[in-house]
Amino acid sequence: MTPVVHPEKLDETGVAALLANLPEWERRGDTLFRSFRFGSFRRAFGFMTQLAMVAEQLGHHPEWYNVYDRVDITMTTHD
Repeated sequence: MTPVVHPEKLDETGVAALLANLPEWERRGDTLFRSFRFGSFRRAFGFMTQLAMVAEQLGHHPEWYNVYDRVDITMTTHD
């Protein structure tokens, strides 16, 4: 079994630096948000499946919403 990695919570400087390198993401209050578009439901669901494996390893699970070819992801922490 792969050990769970718990990344450090980012401070304001860390969030700003992260967003400077990820222009597709936006800050919404205390969350980070991005909408992804895929060519089909199958591709969108495949993306979610792959991301679920990474999220499980990190012990940090996104809030997401899927309709057909779109996946909206909101990242936050409860720490």
